[in-house]
Amino acid sequence: METKEIAFVRLPELLAMLKMARSTVYGRMNPRSRSFDARFPKKIKDGGRVLWVRQEVEAWMLTLSNNRP
Repeated sequence: METKEIAFVRLPELLAMLKMARSTVYGRMNPRSRSFDARFPKKIKDGGRVLWVRQEVEAWMLTLSNNRP
């Protein structure tokens, strides 16, 4: 059985990966926002840090690119 390495990204790296503003990212996570996306990767809180799983972010990006018209 092959074990995959899990990589975490913090907010600055996430913003660079997505080329989005901080407010847009948090809007994607907020169900009351017009830009809410239920498929957006969930954040992980670790003490005072907020992290995302890199592989989940990349999969979400791939989903977006595959749904282009």
